Amino acid sequence: MSDFGSGEFVSFKFSVKDVKDDDKKKERKDLAEVVFTWSMHDIFNRNLFKKKIKKIPKTFESSEDYVKYFTFPLMEETRADMCSAMEGFSHAPYIEILRVNHEKDNSYRIAVANPVKEVNSRETYVPQEADIVILSKEKPKHISDLSLNGWRYTVAFISKSGEEGNLSDNDAVIRVSRPFSADVDFKTNRLKEPLYAVFSFNILTYNRIWKMLDPDSDYFSGNTIIKKVLSFKSVVSTLIT
Repeated sequence: MSDFGSGEFVSFKFSVKDVKDDDKKKERKDLAEVVFTWSMHDIFNRNLFKKKIKKIPKTFESSEDYVKYFTFPLMEETRADMCSAMEGFSHAPYIEILRVNHEKDNSYRIAVANPVKEVNSRETYVPQEADIVILSKEKPKHISDLSLNGWRYTVAFISKSGEEGNLSDNDAVIRVSRPFSADVDFKTNRLKEPLYAVFSFNILTYNRIWKMLDPDSDYFSGNTIIKKVLSFKSVVSTLIT
């Protein structure tokens, strides 16, 4: 066995309620970390953020107030996209992972097979930056396999793909919510048993917006439009008085 941790693939049991206020600043750095906290039940729960989404006002008291109004709508849109993707799980493109090498913490470098060129094949997925994928020892058949039938799976985020840096075309770097186990040949890092990456959806745009909603970010503090929105109320108050 490799040093990826003990046990089989992890079925996520975290719920959004486990996200503590003290961790908000850390999680804003990457939306994938928030997605990792969602269980399959959370993903399909259309009311997950219903009580936290409020009507967006025309003016805001502070930067924290501004962030509060836009954060949960963004999380809900991300959840809805993932829900839609998971509903089409049985038709999702996938690719076999051939090699896995643990880099550090919860990051792994993987090498995938070449996409199958047959017209009717779904084994055509090519990893792209910011893709959310499902890692499974089984080929995708039906979403109930993940939610009801006891399949063991892991949600992963493609942090780098073969189109970037010094990676080859078939390589990618993934980040997972926690370590997982896999039977690997130590000499070649080649997997001894099937493992597939099933495409869910891409969060590149969502992640950029998420980072922009961090009051401590350079973008947020230097954005003149946001400054005008935040200062509008104080200007009006000054004129009235």
